[in-house]
This record gives sequence, C-alpha cells and structure tokens, in this order.
Amino acid sequence: PNLFNPVTTIRFNLPENADVRLAIYDVLGREVAELVSGQLVSGTHEIEWDASGVSSGIYLCRLTTHSQNPSDRSLLTKKMVVVK
Repeated sequence: PNLFNPVTTIRFNLPENADVRLAIYDVLGREVAELVSGQLVSGTHEIEWDASGVSSGIYLCRLTTHSQNPSDRSLLTKKMVVVK
C-alpha cells in the first residue's frame, strides 16, 4: 500500500483520450473525495490528493475510464494508507 501523510500524488497513464473518474473511498465504501470527473487526453497524468481532512486509515483509490468505444471500460483500484 501507498503510505503517506497528508498529501500524495496519484499517477496514471491513458493510452487514448477517455472519460475518467478518479475517486477515493473509505473501507466502508463511502466516497470521501472525487479528484477527477471528465474527459482527459492521452498521456501521463498526476493528480494530487490532500488527505488532511480525513482520519488516519486505509482508503481505496478507484480509477474508472471509458474510451470512445462504449464497451471499452477499465477499472483499477489501489489501496492507500493515511498515517497522521
């Protein structure tokens, strides 16, 4: 897991332009932050999350992408740990 306090940078690469949603969830499945929601161009992206407003603990970072082909959907989830 990615340990951090209180800011981390989330990096991801898009092979083509896509609708992207990047959100953070607590272990109970509640959304605590939406970092990206919309169209992004292909290439490498870096999104910063300032977790100073949340408690120490485990969080899930979920990246969902949709390209121009409606059946081409990608979902990636990573665990992150906030330590204060």
